[in-house]
Amino acid sequence: MRLALIVSLCIMLILTAGAVHAQDQEEPPCCEEGERRLCGTDTGVCETGRAVCKDGEWVECKGLKGPVSEADICGNGIDDNCNGEVDENCFPWLSFILVGLGIFFIGIGLYYMQKGQGGRIISEDLAKD
Repeated sequence: MRLALIVSLCIMLILTAGAVHAQDQEEPPCCEEGERRLCGTDTGVCETGRAVCKDGEWVECKGLKGPVSEADICGNGIDDNCNGEVDENCFPWLSFILVGLGIFFIGIGLYYMQKGQGGRIISEDLAKD
């Protein structure tokens, strides 16, 4: 039992000393001075920019073009929010319904116009002139 306790304590000391030693060492830079890389995305209307390494770290992304809006502008056929989907959450069937309603009301209007003229067809009146 004592031996197991001593072994456990030794292992903990070794692991703790290794962790402290690793913290004391300076981490290498994540990039080389002057190095360049692409940043951002080129999905939809977005365009990638370029980041430059300065003092071992990547600094701001220049030339990056972000999304036009958080939601897509419906019906333009473009991915405005750069998520890879075009016109999501839009209702294309809505335009069909509106066109159908427009045709329906034009038909009703023509019907009542004909009824108001004694049932004569409007196009016949135009043909007589």
